[in-house]
Amino acid sequence: MQQQIVYSENGDHYQCNDTLISRISLPTPFPVGPVNVYLIRQNDRTTLFDTGPNEEEASQLLQDGLDLFGVDCIHNIVLSHNHFDHSGLTNKLVEQYGSRVFLHPEAKDYVSTDGADIKRQVFSEIFQGAGFPKETVDFIDHVFAGYQVYGCKVDPKHLTYVGEGNNEDLGGNVIHCPGHSEDLIALDIGSILLCGDVFWKDKTPNPFFSRGNENRGLKAFLETYKKMYDREVGLVLPGHGSHIENHRDYIDFVSQHHEHRVRQVIESLSEGQEKSAYEIIHDLFEERIENGESIADAYFLGLAEVLGHTELLIEQNVVSARKHKGVILYKLKSP
Repeated sequence: MQQQIVYSENGDHYQCNDTLISRISLPTPFPVGPVNVYLIRQNDRTTLFDTGPNEEEASQLLQDGLDLFGVDCIHNIVLSHNHFDHSGLTNKLVEQYGSRVFLHPEAKDYVSTDGADIKRQVFSEIFQGAGFPKETVDFIDHVFAGYQVYGCKVDPKHLTYVGEGNNEDLGGNVIHCPGHSEDLIALDIGSILLCGDVFWKDKTPNPFFSRGNENRGLKAFLETYKKMYDREVGLVLPGHGSHIENHRDYIDFVSQHHEHRVRQVIESLSEGQEKSAYEIIHDLFEERIENGESIADAYFLGLAEVLGHTELLIEQNVVSARKHKGVILYKLKSP
């Protein structure tokens, strides 16, 4: 049974029973734009859901928001996932408030150890295997290297790993929502769902490269949406953009998007020749690339989509793949 939710006209404050949630929008240095972090106040407990990037302007605006709400203690921090726009200020807040940090176990290597170089190396290998020219791979690696300053590392003694289920410390239910990242979790408080990058009004969050991890990639993401479709949700508070009132309509929208993208991939391969992911990306996203969008981000997001959909088509026995001189080539199978 859904509980009554009251929220302000500007969409910055939400209340359900004894829980008051306030949104603080923070700038990011990434093309994704502003990120939402949420201050959750329940009786004598204060929780911050996500922290924003480790960047001076974001840090100051977050502090201004906390001061505005009279916050002198953050008992808990929940990280929806490890990406820097959501987790970068965690260590500063831990040092300031002594907060406990709740996160999924699969975030461990990103948050508690310096895994940045390993992650960059893996990304470089993926781009090479997708058929990208070496100079493009080197450029993308350079861009991602510059992003590392927006993350942070947290002393493991402050970290508490959580799985699915009710969590009394957080006053709600934790839900594992893999796909966009392997460690993504949502928090269901009453009828309000705080979800990081699972939902994004009028947009479709990208599935990250699976790399053999069943909790990453498009297949995992679609399974997450299937699971979320059956839940009773009164209001969704996403990591970017405004709140969503009907989560099922949004999931239908995402499903239609991916069905369309699958058809585009098949069309790209319809002439019968083998193509690399790089070539398919140019078939699907040439206009986006030519219109001046950040090359690194256009290619990154494009590759995430193409690899996700080709993986699905291979599993459905529609597309075949083989490796030739280090590059994976895809071909449409005969009917």
